[in-house]
Amino acid sequence: EPSNNRGLRRMGTGAIEDNAEGESRMEAVIAEVRPGTLPRGGRREVTLVLDPAAARRGPIPDGKPSWVQCGPYEAVAIAREGNTITATLDVPADASLGMLLDCHLEFEAGRRTRAVKKNDVLRIVE
Repeated sequence: EPSNNRGLRRMGTGAIEDNAEGESRMEAVIAEVRPGTLPRGGRREVTLVLDPAAARRGPIPDGKPSWVQCGPYEAVAIAREGNTITATLDVPADASLGMLLDCHLEFEAGRRTRAVKKNDVLRIVE
């Protein structure tokens, strides 16, 4: 059916162009992630330190984040004290080793969700 292929007519020719900028456009609100490595198998705590001065889209919401995820591992428990967030992750015994993982936080701010992240901050080791 030709009407399903409208987008194909506008496609360019040649090699696919990489438009990655190398850095995230998101504000660098997460200043530090400790520890930088976690062993496989079991519940592990990760501490994320926030830098309120880096927030360009308004202040960081009060209270703990509604969601924390590091790589594929979603937090099963989240706590916040000041600018320090503690997240408990379940790391499986067969977790992939060596890759650097990103950490993401989401805050519920009224009807809006505020997301922040930091790239390449956590590694799973033996």
